[in-house]
Amino acid sequence: MSKDKSPRSGRSEKTGRKPSSWLKEKPVGEALRSTFRDVLNEPVPDKLQDLINKLREEERKKNK
Repeated sequence: MSKDKSPRSGRSEKTGRKPSSWLKEKPVGEALRSTFRDVLNEPVPDKLQDLINKLREEERKKNK
């Protein structure tokens, strides 16, 4: 019998384990959001955006 790794099980699809309880603590989440808020609002660098666009185009061609 296989383990249930669906989102409803609360387990990670990648590891099959439940997330650490400390990740659910409010101060941890607030600290992470505060620390990385500026990074999330930064634009994607042109070089990286070009790469993403090329990869998407290749994937689109492959799936035709």
